[in-house]
Amino acid sequence: MIRSGRRAFLAGAGGLLVALPWLEGLSPKSARADGVDERFFIFMRQWYGVQQKSRFLGGYADEPEGFWPDADTRYNGGGTKITKALLEKVDSTGRTRALGELSGFADSLLAVRGVRLMDFQSGLHRPLLAQVLSGSRFQRTRPNFDPNDDNNAMPSHETLDNLIARSLGGPAPVTFECLYSDSQTSFANAPTSNGIPIANPAMQQPSAAYTLLFQRALAEGRAKEVRQYASDAVVKELKELRLDPRLSAADRKRLDAHFDALNAVEATLRRTPTLNAAQQQLLSDADMAKTSNPALKRWQYSTNFNEYSETVADAFVQIAALAVSCGALRSANLVMPAGNFDHSSIFTPGSADFKNGYRSHSHDISHRSLGGQDGDAKEEALAAQHNIDKWHARQFGKLLTSLRDLGILDKGICMWSNEISTGGHTAFDMPYVIAGNAGGKLKTGLYLDMQSSATEPADIASDAANYAAIMAKQLPCSKLLNTVGAALGVKSADNSPLADFGGLQRGTEDKVRGNIGSLLG
Repeated sequence: MIRSGRRAFLAGAGGLLVALPWLEGLSPKSARADGVDERFFIFMRQWYGVQQKSRFLGGYADEPEGFWPDADTRYNGGGTKITKALLEKVDSTGRTRALGELSGFADSLLAVRGVRLMDFQSGLHRPLLAQVLSGSRFQRTRPNFDPNDDNNAMPSHETLDNLIARSLGGPAPVTFECLYSDSQTSFANAPTSNGIPIANPAMQQPSAAYTLLFQRALAEGRAKEVRQYASDAVVKELKELRLDPRLSAADRKRLDAHFDALNAVEATLRRTPTLNAAQQQLLSDADMAKTSNPALKRWQYSTNFNEYSETVADAFVQIAALAVSCGALRSANLVMPAGNFDHSSIFTPGSADFKNGYRSHSHDISHRSLGGQDGDAKEEALAAQHNIDKWHARQFGKLLTSLRDLGILDKGICMWSNEISTGGHTAFDMPYVIAGNAGGKLKTGLYLDMQSSATEPADIASDAANYAAIMAKQLPCSKLLNTVGAALGVKSADNSPLADFGGLQRGTEDKVRGNIGSLLG
């Protein structure tokens, strides 16, 4: 066994180094005094908005609620206990809400409604996306973009995932971009770039991400030739390590789970799939050629690039969970696929959700249109968006399942959100779904509404009045981000629990400060 910084590796045949999980028995005594530091943060991003009822204005206010649990919540941060029964409840429309897909994780969830962004000036996606993880207004400094372009938007500073990684002593966060590049999700401060943050590393090929994070072949480059799986290369060292008297039963269990998961990922990446329709959803070799375009691999973008959405997304979900379980990353991002769902395998063939694909791009669906149609198409688009939201909830659930199986779900925090809230380009009622309690530091099992009071007729007198009402009534997203950071042990400049991240608003020099202290344990 060798060490490199905070990480430990087994060295095997061909010079291959295989990362180990945290093992308390092998930690220095000084580190064991407070236990192994297993904190992590994973952000899962869904493109576009979700199908929820708009509480303020616009053409989406008449939509039924399709996302949040079917429960009455008090305002001013009051809420409802999340239970399996609540999440699985069938509402008056005869359907379960999107979050019902997470019913197996009721105790670990924190669903927070009534959160708004810091800047309402732009009506397009990127200016809103720039705020979701930064908690501050955007700036029009995107490289190679016209300053007047509405999609010219960058964060004002680093994103929360980057701050967490720095604070926990980890490497820069990695963004796993499922099938679509240029997600503009994760940023670091760059002192030499005139205040313009720089994007953190992003990866699109699951096998390349796996190799980078978990295997390091040394000079001779023979590792690939002498092994089938990572554990094969270090089997002798692994057996010796399991007999080490310093390891507890929990350590051995974690070690076995780690290598089982590593081998499962490799098997997934290597599997030769059966290409019939019934098994298409089970395809998981992202490096194989697309059947629709043999010139491209399944992880690569193409015009109809969602043929293997779940193939790539599943691989990255597993890799993200493994990365934080062994300390390869302390912070990671998963950007779920976006694009044309026509003849897509995004829904399991034969299931109630599968409709042989939808007749439009997911962006059109998010705006309640199917290729520019209206009338009945709006209802079909509503149903399509609801199913898309459920699919994302299931992907989030797969991530939570992997983390739970690795024994670390409640060691860190996972967060799922979007760049807009619903069908319109709206910056209020942003969907923030959180899981994991950071070692008991964050209260979970709650569905909260952070809006201060119900809507009033005066709210919709004009856009300006509406925005002012929303800004006044909803929780600034910076306070929620500060709460997540504080639960993970990140500190403010004065060494108190994080309360000064983000908070820059358009039109004022006053910075919103604070966190939701009632949620911190």
